[in-house]
Amino acid sequence: MDNPDLIERAATWASTHAPELGAAGMSGVVAFLRVSYYGGTKRQKCFEALLCACLTWCAVPALAWFNLPGDLSIFVGGLIGYAGVETVRSWVMRLADKRLPKESSDAAPR
Repeated sequence: MDNPDLIERAATWASTHAPELGAAGMSGVVAFLRVSYYGGTKRQKCFEALLCACLTWCAVPALAWFNLPGDLSIFVGGLIGYAGVETVRSWVMRLADKRLPKESSDAAPR
């Protein structure tokens, strides 16, 4: 690579997003190992690792919203990787069912 500016910008971006990168990496590794332990296929391992990493990347900024320290990002990544996307989905759906109003049956379709 003969573009030192690109390398510098990539390094700056990586250092700016270090908590998200670390948490997503942890999540992906834990998810991959979890699926491997339970005998999943290569495809299941890869997709679960990628989905958990993406979910973690989106969840880490919420730590600041809840006034939690950014140091918890690795823990959040490990938790999401260990639980898996289906479990996290069920948690979110249960929370939404409790918090969001129910749609009435006589409402007009959208």
